[in-house]
Amino acid sequence: GLLARTLFRAGELEGALAVARAWSDRDWATLLSFTILIRQGRVAEAATFEDAVASLDPAHVDLLDARAMRARGKPGDLLEMANATLSIAPGASHALYYKAVALAQMGRGDEAAAIMGIDRFLQATVLPVPAGFADADAFHRTLTAEIKANSDLHTDPVGHASRGGLRTRVFPAVDDVAGPALVEGIRGAVSIYADGLSGDHPFVAARPLNATFTPWALMFRGDGHQCLHHHPGRWLTGVYYVGLP
Repeated sequence: GLLARTLFRAGELEGALAVARAWSDRDWATLLSFTILIRQGRVAEAATFEDAVASLDPAHVDLLDARAMRARGKPGDLLEMANATLSIAPGASHALYYKAVALAQMGRGDEAAAIMGIDRFLQATVLPVPAGFADADAFHRTLTAEIKANSDLHTDPVGHASRGGLRTRVFPAVDDVAGPALVEGIRGAVSIYADGLSGDHPFVAARPLNATFTPWALMFRGDGHQCLHHHPGRWLTGVYYVGLP
């Protein structure tokens, strides 16, 4: 299972799927195969795993994603699915997302806005310039150079939202200087953000005691862009803009 998960995290989806298929009698292989197929858009193949996944993990993030694909144009069904997931995992971010989408499609905009909580939860901040850099411009120049030199940059990985761009597999790289400083600054900003949360919103209640922080860098040229998307299974996401056109 470790090899398959490592390949999956590295973006080697076909390799991970091949390993999982070799261990098809294991629960982890069922769950991972389902996730890979959904991320690749191979919905018909993923459907063969759906009942097993529902039995193993009824609040599985990709399970709701798969069912939501079939509920397009049916907001009532989507709302029912989202509520079913929230009854098991009240703070599930992907279920809150789909619930807000369904409510908005049903004309219940105020309820959708309350769930999204943009006025409460969306924040913008400027990170302090890390030690060792004369100013923000110097920091960003070094950071830009490190991203461009990253040997793991690859084009539009399957299952991700980038189009016409490059994405790192590993960031920061081993010899980077500005990258680690950025990560440290983001960690501090996340801690300040999380400590300031209050109230009874499911997002606040779902704040984990411990979390994994996963950074990556994106670079776009020309008309490259990010497609509209959400991050299933993640509690908090953010973007740091190194440079803008």
